[in-house]
Amino acid sequence: MLYYGIITILGFVKGIVDVESLILFLVLLVLLPFSMVQLMSISKDVRYNSVIDLKNFIFLSSIYGTVEYLFRYNPIYLVMNIPSSEWIINMNNSLGVYQPSSFFLHYTYYGSLLLLGIVLLMVFPYKKKMLNILSFFLLSQQIFLAQSRICWIAYVFILLFYIFLTKRISVKKFKKKLLYIVLSAILSVFFIILLNPDLIINFLHTIIKRFSTLFIYGFDDGSLGQRVGTLMNWPKYFHKNNIQGLFGSGFNTIDNVFLNEYSYFRGYMTADCQYVSLLIETGVLGLFIFLYSFVKVYFKSSKLTSSGIFLKLLLVSYAIQCITYDITTYFIFIPFLNFK
Repeated sequence: MLYYGIITILGFVKGIVDVESLILFLVLLVLLPFSMVQLMSISKDVRYNSVIDLKNFIFLSSIYGTVEYLFRYNPIYLVMNIPSSEWIINMNNSLGVYQPSSFFLHYTYYGSLLLLGIVLLMVFPYKKKMLNILSFFLLSQQIFLAQSRICWIAYVFILLFYIFLTKRISVKKFKKKLLYIVLSAILSVFFIILLNPDLIINFLHTIIKRFSTLFIYGFDDGSLGQRVGTLMNWPKYFHKNNIQGLFGSGFNTIDNVFLNEYSYFRGYMTADCQYVSLLIETGVLGLFIFLYSFVKVYFKSSKLTSSGIFLKLLLVSYAIQCITYDITTYFIFIPFLNFK
């Protein structure tokens, strides 16, 4: 953050970073993390309870998301009238595939929080087994219904990585935790068959359809073209801007220094990739510092305590999701991790 801050201030002096972006940087990446760090001084019990409250809120969100999907309507846009709420309005008026967003305005944001809920549930399960199974089922089916491909990929990686981590603790504990996953999967299939056997076929069809477009259309697919295609244009940018390419241009400058000219789909003013944003805003050096810090934080928690496993799963999920959209939310939870 120190390097990011220096580059952003220099960008402000040079007139690349505007006042609004400078203030946004100070609030999101300075004041917010500082406030979260101060929470480390509170008791471990308070921090632990805060994480449990977050888990309960995400569980509640999955219940609301399920009801929303059944009724194909979400009134949240009436309460939160901001640009992201346009997605909910479009979904409310959609006659085709409906993607629930619960309280979070957009299905990708919702999917991200659902993944966080899965991690919390696996590491800090409810005491009642049936509540665990129900919660895991609701979170899992909502991740599928939201249809964010990167969340599907991250979900599979999290489950596999969790099994890899927990099997090293004890056979008894590993079997117990794995049982929740298996029972939830069986319960999910049972309910699907009970409600509509065709849903199994539709389930497979949806997955195939969502991924097949990447191979059929290639870079003409909006997701693949904008993310990978825009990244592939970076060498052209670096060739013309060696200094900025190496050191960066400052926070929130990717629009006016890169995307205007090098976006794969002209007029699409987002890279939809955290790594591309960092590459432009902090340069090659900044991206290297970020990745180094990321790996350092990961291996710093070598003990397989609950908080250690939570941190590792959180970072794995974060690293995968950064491929297809900008998300910094997860890092604010790090101060909570030293409690168990």
